[in-house]
Amino acid sequence: MMIVRGRQCVLLAVACMVLVSSGFAQDRPVFRSDFIVRDASALDALIRLGEVYRRPIGVIVTDKSILAPVTVRAISATIQDVLPALLKQLPKYRSEEVRGVIVVRPISPAAPLRQLLSVRLKEFDAPKANIVQIGRVLWMELRRNVDPVPPSGFFGISHEPIMDQTAIGPFHLAGANVEDVLSEIVRRHGAAAWLVLSPPKQLSGVTSNRLWNLVTYANPPKPLEKLCCVNWSDLESFEE
Repeated sequence: MMIVRGRQCVLLAVACMVLVSSGFAQDRPVFRSDFIVRDASALDALIRLGEVYRRPIGVIVTDKSILAPVTVRAISATIQDVLPALLKQLPKYRSEEVRGVIVVRPISPAAPLRQLLSVRLKEFDAPKANIVQIGRVLWMELRRNVDPVPPSGFFGISHEPIMDQTAIGPFHLAGANVEDVLSEIVRRHGAAAWLVLSPPKQLSGVTSNRLWNLVTYANPPKPLEKLCCVNWSDLESFEE
């Protein structure tokens, strides 16, 4: 198998490769596919990775470096081959697999980002609904947790278009944090990803899609800009 990163070409003898500490589940059947992106944003490439290999992914966005162009050409490759080739071009990020969800996170996340993802919900009850609707339920639970008595009900619920009406749920989680819930949503869907954006200092009046986006994959894969629902305006306003 051959992987090309930018102008560099790397030959991998994958037939005898033993993955000792890759962080991937070892009992998953091996799936191989061609994976080719050229000068695509790293974020687009990561979502394309999930689309091609039908794996749920979470991406924690800390700055605009996630939009830097990357190039990868991999023929008959596994996801374990392709992901390291992508991450070599994203030196500020690392990955891990958490209960079947591949999470790409900054090596040094800012404090507000850590705090948002670690907010723990005593109970979370998701109805039978599509993932965007369940994401809104999560936002209401987060608001209730950080601001138990809002002055005039719940504000900041976004009404982005819903292209995928696939229903998941109902399900119940006890003691889960925000990241756990987002991962459970995309894991149950099976063909989706979550993106978390660095939060503002104050959550009051902030819409849910300013904090996270839930993206459903296309088959065959499409560029990220054609998928629902990504908050491009806030992504592009991040610092370098």
